[in-house]
Amino acid sequence: MNIAQLWERKTDRVVSAELLPEMTPEQVVQTGGRWQRFRIQARARLRRERAPVPEHDHWDWDEKSHDLKFTAYRCLGIRYEDEIQGLMMISTLAVEGRLLVHKGKPVLYVKYIESAPWNLKAYVGAEARFGGIGIFSDSGGGRGQRGRGVPRPDRSALLAPVGAVLRKVYGGPGNRSGCGGAALLRNERGAGA
Repeated sequence: MNIAQLWERKTDRVVSAELLPEMTPEQVVQTGGRWQRFRIQARARLRRERAPVPEHDHWDWDEKSHDLKFTAYRCLGIRYEDEIQGLMMISTLAVEGRLLVHKGKPVLYVKYIESAPWNLKAYVGAEARFGGIGIFSDSGGGRGQRGRGVPRPDRSALLAPVGAVLRKVYGGPGNRSGCGGAALLRNERGAGA
């Protein structure tokens, strides 16, 4: 079993969760449905309180799951106590990096990344359960590189173990013909905690 570390806000402790390195479209749709039901209830409460809804409130993982029909995409998940706590869809097609720090090197892009709505303060305030699931630093170095495997405000629990997925997609660490040593960058906005 692949392990990801999550920060439980209430207890201020790190817990071990299961990394799901390749979620099926059906799993993504099921997770998206559960999240959408939660969002609908939270959205109604936020509107009654005249509070803003999160920017990504409209996301539809059912629609996003269609990308998984192509081998160019993979969806990772984090499960804790039988509940998916975060999803991340990545493109497995390497492109040449454009940022100075990645110039001439292969990079993979994160297409979508999101924490479960019950982990987002924007929906549940202080009751948000886990932090560090869907936020990461894509600056190519510095803060996001420290504390390997431990979620922090700038390091996503979904990204910490992504090397295992890259090895699965592109072969062992010695396989440089693919993308075994690629950087991973955010392509679109993610919704994290």
